[in-house]
Amino acid sequence: MDQNRRLLIALIVASTALGLIILFWIYHTKRFHTSDVVKGMCKFNFSKSRKTLVSLMDYNILESATNKFQETEILGEGGFGRVYKAKLEDNLYVAVKKLTQNSIKEFETEVELLSQMQHLNIISLLGYCIHSETRLLVYELMHNGSLETQLHGPSRGSVLTWHRRIKIALDAAR
Repeated sequence: MDQNRRLLIALIVASTALGLIILFWIYHTKRFHTSDVVKGMCKFNFSKSRKTLVSLMDYNILESATNKFQETEILGEGGFGRVYKAKLEDNLYVAVKKLTQNSIKEFETEVELLSQMQHLNIISLLGYCIHSETRLLVYELMHNGSLETQLHGPSRGSVLTWHRRIKIALDAAR
């Protein structure tokens, strides 16, 4: 009986230890990590349990699609980075935003929020990538240019009438 009791205690201790190891592993893999680059693929795990609706994009594909982020592919530039025109392998044109200043937490929040937005008048976030310190967001390409260009024109002159602007604003508010 004494030997059976020892065996039972050993099984309980071993089961508890195994359970703790499994819990530690789950916690560690679910925690937010900066990217690990494995064979050119960007890995990015969100700390929240919600799944994003956007794709994880391969950095090498995006770099190639933008001709290594050449200036000739720049569509625009803002306070948070440059936007490049990119042609993916399936002849799909996209806009790739290469962020300059964004903390990892801000980037995570931006991807989660943008991935949940679905509106006819707002371009969709298609994917994201983190490669070392580089953060990329991949959007639908607006073939007619940016909203700023549509409102103010390329030379800062008004392209749209006020009636058309109000209609666009009302459509966007839906």
